[in-house]
Amino acid sequence: MADQKGNKGRIQYWDIAKGITILLVVFGHINCIDPYIRSLIFAYHMPFFFIANAYFIKNYNLHEHFIKSVRSLMIPYSVVCVLSAILCVNQNRGEVPNYRIFLNRIADMFIGMSKISNHFIRFESVWLVWFVICLFASRMIYVMLMNKLEVAPVWLSFLIMAVLAGVGEAVGLLYAFLPWSLDVALVALPFMWIGDQLHKTDWISKNAKRIWIWGFVFLIWLFLARKGAAIEMATRSYPGYVICFVEAMAGVLVCIKCSLLIETLSKRLSAFFAWCGKNSMIILALHCLEMRFLDWNTVIYSRLPFAVNENLGFIIKMSCILIITWLTTQSQRGLYLLNLTDCVN
Repeated sequence: MADQKGNKGRIQYWDIAKGITILLVVFGHINCIDPYIRSLIFAYHMPFFFIANAYFIKNYNLHEHFIKSVRSLMIPYSVVCVLSAILCVNQNRGEVPNYRIFLNRIADMFIGMSKISNHFIRFESVWLVWFVICLFASRMIYVMLMNKLEVAPVWLSFLIMAVLAGVGEAVGLLYAFLPWSLDVALVALPFMWIGDQLHKTDWISKNAKRIWIWGFVFLIWLFLARKGAAIEMATRSYPGYVICFVEAMAGVLVCIKCSLLIETLSKRLSAFFAWCGKNSMIILALHCLEMRFLDWNTVIYSRLPFAVNENLGFIIKMSCILIITWLTTQSQRGLYLLNLTDCVN
């Protein structure tokens, strides 16, 4: 089975997988979600984006990747952080001068903390977009390393990535959460390596119809998740280390297989999820801003003529995010932003 490519070399099942995953990111943040379902989502969603990003690495030219990653990752990251700074000023009650609030949030943008760290306590979290700057760092580190290791044996390049991941884990757990989440960027290097290898070996296409492989992967995913082996990179939770990496990889492959099935069975679902995937950065940006600044209960739910539970609230929230995403893509500026925010291809 050959990869189905559309405009600009896109592969539809990757867009579908991106769409599924970004919707699950939003779903995973609702309060009433079952802990087991949450662990299934969180165990794979961040590894997925590292793997997907690396899958589309075509060479190890550091300058080329730097320029591309600044456009597709750092510019959208900066836009969200500046908007957050403006909204923080808007919420200011006058206890601190507005200019100081704004400058503090801009400083947060440059430091890019995922959570407040015991060694960097003066800087606040940039919330969900911490992942974007972390992905940028991991991509740059990976390309720089592979530029030197391209002719090295495959086992050696993986060993180096694994060792650096161990260093990142130790730093994050024993010292501090680092600016730009550099400790997580190191932990993500094996995932970047796996995504790169999936592309080089064309493993997905070669094994797409081997049901026994996907069934085995699915069972591994469920079994390890039930054992509490779910990785959670934002909180630096790496239970069993190697085991949680295996569980995350299994979850990514299950998502890819589901995407392949959707691509085969339903054109309408494929189009919807692929559209979400192509606009995943916009969805993430809107989700980051609404989580931080919008009280849905006060502003929206309490004004509706019917009671809103958590599940209905998610449907309303997700619908609003998708509508605003669609409106954004319809404007000329929105289309330009969309071109900047494709962090996979």
